[in-house]
Amino acid sequence: MLGATYVNIGDRLGTACVNIGDRLGAAYVNICDRLGATYINISDRIGAAYVNIGDRLGAAYVNIDDRLGATNVNIGDRLGATNVNIGDRIGATNVNIGDRIGDRLGAAYVNIGDILGAAFVNIGDRLGDAYVNIGDWLGAAYVKIGDRLGAAYVNIGDGLGTAYVNIGDRLSASYVNIGDRLSAAYAIAYAHFFT
Repeated sequence: MLGATYVNIGDRLGTACVNIGDRLGAAYVNICDRLGATYINISDRIGAAYVNIGDRLGAAYVNIDDRLGATNVNIGDRLGATNVNIGDRIGATNVNIGDRIGDRLGAAYVNIGDILGAAFVNIGDRLGDAYVNIGDWLGAAYVKIGDRLGAAYVNIGDGLGTAYVNIGDRLSASYVNIGDRLSAAYAIAYAHFFT
Protein backbone atom coordinates (compact mmCIF):
# COMPACT_ATOMS: atom_id res chain seq x y z
CA MET A 1 0.00 0.00 0.00
CA LEU A 2 0.99 3.65 -0.34
CA GLY A 3 1.18 6.07 2.56
CA ALA A 4 -0.57 9.20 1.37
CA THR A 5 -1.55 11.42 -1.54
CA TYR A 6 -1.21 8.70 -4.13
CA VAL A 7 -3.42 6.12 -5.79
CA ASN A 8 -3.76 2.58 -4.40
CA ILE A 9 -5.46 0.46 -7.06
CA GLY A 10 -5.39 -2.64 -4.88
CA ASP A 11 -6.65 -2.40 -1.30
CA ARG A 12 -7.13 1.04 0.23
CA LEU A 13 -5.61 4.50 0.45
CA GLY A 14 -5.23 6.57 3.59
CA THR A 15 -6.57 9.96 2.58
CA ALA A 16 -7.25 12.35 -0.21
CA CYS A 17 -6.91 10.00 -3.14
CA VAL A 18 -8.98 7.50 -5.08
CA ASN A 19 -9.34 3.85 -4.03
CA ILE A 20 -10.90 1.88 -6.88
CA GLY A 21 -10.74 -1.36 -4.90
CA ASP A 22 -12.36 -1.46 -1.46
CA ARG A 23 -13.23 1.81 0.24
CA LEU A 24 -12.05 5.37 0.67
CA GLY A 25 -11.85 7.25 3.93
CA ALA A 26 -13.54 10.52 3.08
CA ALA A 27 -14.36 13.05 0.44
CA TYR A 28 -13.99 10.80 -2.58
CA VAL A 29 -15.98 8.31 -4.56
CA ASN A 30 -16.11 4.63 -3.62
CA ILE A 31 -17.46 2.74 -6.62
CA CYS A 32 -17.43 -0.58 -4.80
CA ASP A 33 -18.91 -0.56 -1.28
CA ARG A 34 -20.05 2.71 0.25
CA LEU A 35 -19.02 6.30 0.80
CA GLY A 36 -19.23 8.16 4.07
CA ALA A 37 -20.87 11.41 3.07
CA THR A 38 -21.55 13.94 0.35
CA TYR A 39 -20.84 11.67 -2.59
CA ILE A 40 -22.63 9.11 -4.70
CA ASN A 41 -22.64 5.40 -3.84
CA ILE A 42 -23.99 3.55 -6.88
CA SER A 43 -23.93 0.20 -5.07
CA ASP A 44 -25.54 0.17 -1.63
CA ARG A 45 -26.74 3.42 -0.11
CA ILE A 46 -25.72 6.99 0.58
CA GLY A 47 -26.29 8.82 3.82
CA ALA A 48 -27.99 12.03 2.77
CA ALA A 49 -28.54 14.60 0.10
CA TYR A 50 -27.82 12.42 -2.89
CA VAL A 51 -29.53 9.86 -5.05
CA ASN A 52 -29.57 6.18 -4.06
CA ILE A 53 -30.46 4.10 -7.12
CA GLY A 54 -30.28 0.88 -5.14
CA ASP A 55 -32.27 0.65 -1.93
CA ARG A 56 -33.67 3.86 -0.48
CA LEU A 57 -32.81 7.49 0.11
CA GLY A 58 -33.27 9.30 3.38
CA ALA A 59 -34.97 12.51 2.35
CA ALA A 60 -35.52 15.10 -0.31
CA TYR A 61 -34.52 12.95 -3.26
CA VAL A 62 -35.98 10.35 -5.55
CA ASN A 63 -36.09 6.67 -4.59
CA ILE A 64 -36.80 4.73 -7.77
CA ASP A 65 -36.86 1.39 -5.97
CA ASP A 66 -38.81 1.17 -2.72
CA ARG A 67 -40.37 4.30 -1.30
CA LEU A 68 -39.67 7.94 -0.65
CA GLY A 69 -40.44 9.79 2.53
CA ALA A 70 -42.15 12.92 1.30
CA THR A 71 -42.55 15.45 -1.47
CA ASN A 72 -40.97 13.37 -4.18
CA VAL A 73 -41.93 10.73 -6.67
CA ASN A 74 -42.11 7.06 -5.71
CA ILE A 75 -42.33 4.96 -8.86
CA GLY A 76 -42.33 1.76 -6.85
CA ASP A 77 -44.76 1.32 -3.96
CA ARG A 78 -46.49 4.39 -2.61
CA LEU A 79 -45.93 8.06 -1.98
CA GLY A 80 -46.90 9.89 1.16
CA ALA A 81 -48.55 13.00 -0.17
CA THR A 82 -48.74 15.60 -2.91
CA ASN A 83 -46.92 13.66 -5.57
CA VAL A 84 -47.56 11.02 -8.17
CA ASN A 85 -47.55 7.32 -7.32
CA ILE A 86 -47.47 5.33 -10.56
CA GLY A 87 -47.45 2.05 -8.67
CA ASP A 88 -50.01 1.39 -5.96
CA ARG A 89 -51.84 4.35 -4.48
CA ILE A 90 -51.36 7.98 -3.59
CA GLY A 91 -52.72 9.61 -0.50
CA ALA A 92 -54.43 12.70 -1.83
CA THR A 93 -54.64 15.32 -4.54
CA ASN A 94 -52.75 13.44 -7.21
CA VAL A 95 -53.24 10.79 -9.84
CA ASN A 96 -52.70 7.06 -9.21
CA ILE A 97 -52.40 5.36 -12.59
CA GLY A 98 -51.88 1.95 -11.00
CA ASP A 99 -54.46 0.42 -8.70
CA ARG A 100 -57.33 2.47 -7.56
CA ILE A 101 -57.50 5.06 -10.14
CA GLY A 102 -58.86 1.85 -11.65
CA ASP A 103 -61.63 1.83 -9.06
CA ARG A 104 -62.54 5.25 -7.78
CA LEU A 105 -61.01 8.59 -6.90
CA GLY A 106 -61.96 10.64 -3.90
CA ALA A 107 -62.62 14.05 -5.36
CA ALA A 108 -61.63 16.54 -7.98
CA TYR A 109 -59.61 14.22 -10.17
CA VAL A 110 -60.10 11.83 -13.04
CA ASN A 111 -61.29 8.26 -12.48
CA ILE A 112 -60.83 6.28 -15.68
CA GLY A 113 -62.35 3.19 -14.10
CA ASP A 114 -65.62 3.21 -12.19
CA ILE A 115 -67.01 6.32 -10.55
CA LEU A 116 -65.94 9.90 -10.06
CA GLY A 117 -67.21 11.97 -7.19
CA ALA A 118 -67.97 15.27 -8.86
CA ALA A 119 -66.97 17.77 -11.46
CA PHE A 120 -64.68 15.58 -13.53
CA VAL A 121 -64.87 13.02 -16.29
CA ASN A 122 -65.66 9.34 -15.69
CA ILE A 123 -65.04 7.40 -18.89
CA GLY A 124 -66.17 4.16 -17.30
CA ASP A 125 -69.57 3.92 -15.66
CA ARG A 126 -71.33 7.12 -14.68
CA LEU A 127 -70.62 10.71 -13.79
CA GLY A 128 -72.30 12.72 -11.09
CA ASP A 129 -73.10 15.89 -12.95
CA ALA A 130 -72.03 18.45 -15.48
CA TYR A 131 -69.58 16.32 -17.43
CA VAL A 132 -69.49 13.63 -20.07
CA ASN A 133 -70.09 9.95 -19.33
CA ILE A 134 -69.25 7.85 -22.40
CA GLY A 135 -70.25 4.66 -20.62
CA ASP A 136 -73.70 4.34 -19.06
CA TRP A 137 -75.60 7.55 -18.39
CA LEU A 138 -75.14 11.19 -17.57
CA GLY A 139 -77.09 13.14 -15.02
CA ALA A 140 -77.92 16.26 -16.96
CA ALA A 141 -76.95 18.67 -19.66
CA TYR A 142 -74.39 16.57 -21.50
CA VAL A 143 -74.12 13.86 -24.10
CA LYS A 144 -74.65 10.15 -23.37
CA ILE A 145 -73.60 8.09 -26.37
CA GLY A 146 -74.79 4.85 -24.81
CA ASP A 147 -78.30 4.52 -23.38
CA ARG A 148 -80.27 7.68 -22.66
CA LEU A 149 -79.78 11.33 -21.82
CA GLY A 150 -81.64 13.29 -19.20
CA ALA A 151 -82.45 16.47 -21.07
CA ALA A 152 -81.54 18.89 -23.77
CA TYR A 153 -78.90 16.88 -25.61
CA VAL A 154 -78.49 14.13 -28.16
CA ASN A 155 -79.08 10.44 -27.39
CA ILE A 156 -77.77 8.29 -30.23
CA GLY A 157 -78.96 5.10 -28.55
CA ASP A 158 -82.52 4.64 -27.29
CA GLY A 159 -84.73 7.63 -26.51
CA LEU A 160 -84.31 11.33 -25.82
CA GLY A 161 -86.40 13.28 -23.37
CA THR A 162 -87.09 16.50 -25.22
CA ALA A 163 -86.17 18.85 -27.96
CA TYR A 164 -83.38 16.96 -29.69
CA VAL A 165 -82.73 14.20 -32.19
CA ASN A 166 -83.04 10.49 -31.39
CA ILE A 167 -81.49 8.46 -34.19
CA GLY A 168 -82.55 5.21 -32.57
CA ASP A 169 -86.19 4.63 -31.63
CA ARG A 170 -88.46 7.62 -31.20
CA LEU A 171 -88.45 11.30 -30.31
CA SER A 172 -91.03 12.94 -28.11
CA ALA A 173 -91.63 16.24 -29.85
CA SER A 174 -90.58 18.74 -32.43
CA TYR A 175 -87.59 17.01 -33.95
CA VAL A 176 -86.72 14.31 -36.43
CA ASN A 177 -86.70 10.60 -35.54
CA ILE A 178 -84.89 8.69 -38.28
CA GLY A 179 -85.80 5.35 -36.73
CA ASP A 180 -89.47 4.63 -36.02
CA ARG A 181 -91.85 7.54 -35.78
CA LEU A 182 -92.03 11.27 -35.19
CA SER A 183 -94.75 12.75 -33.08
CA ALA A 184 -95.34 16.14 -34.66
CA ALA A 185 -94.23 19.03 -36.80
CA TYR A 186 -91.88 17.27 -39.21
CA ALA A 187 -91.97 15.16 -42.36
CA ILE A 188 -91.86 11.34 -42.40
CA ALA A 189 -90.38 10.59 -45.81
CA TYR A 190 -91.52 6.99 -45.46
CA ALA A 191 -95.30 7.03 -45.91
CA HIS A 192 -97.29 9.24 -48.25
CA PHE A 193 -96.04 12.63 -49.38
CA PHE A 194 -99.08 14.98 -49.48
CA THR A 195 -102.83 14.74 -49.84
